[in-house]
Amino acid sequence: MDISSQYSVAVGSIKGSFKGSVMHSAVKAFMSGNDVVGIGTLSDGHTMLSVCESGLIFDTAADNCSAIASLNGSTEFDISRASLHITAKGDNALGIGGTKGDTKISIVNCDSSVSLVTKLNYIDYTKAENVNITGGRARFNVNGEVKTFEN
Repeated sequence: MDISSQYSVAVGSIKGSFKGSVMHSAVKAFMSGNDVVGIGTLSDGHTMLSVCESGLIFDTAADNCSAIASLNGSTEFDISRASLHITAKGDNALGIGGTKGDTKISIVNCDSSVSLVTKLNYIDYTKAENVNITGGRARFNVNGEVKTFEN
């Protein structure tokens, strides 16, 4: 998908909450605009996404953006035996989760890469106790600062 719009969500909803799963599939989205989310919702609702044995690629460029989130609400994201590659650029860019509400992330046996160029302090929006990375490989690049996890 290639989406350019002021307000957009590739998979999910503009308002309300979103609950979904991606299994044995591939999702690739290139998005730009003002407020954009790859999978989830722009609203203050709740996003719950489960991914298994799939590939996700998101490239977002917007003032306010996240690849997987309720942009203004809470997010729960579970991914296992899959690949995840996110690039997010913008003043208020996040890879997973939004700027309000709790974000819970579980990454199990995955090849993951998240690259952010943002004015936000990512740590303010994702608490360490709400992130589980087990098995596989995860690489996070926030404004050029790289952290790698391998199990």
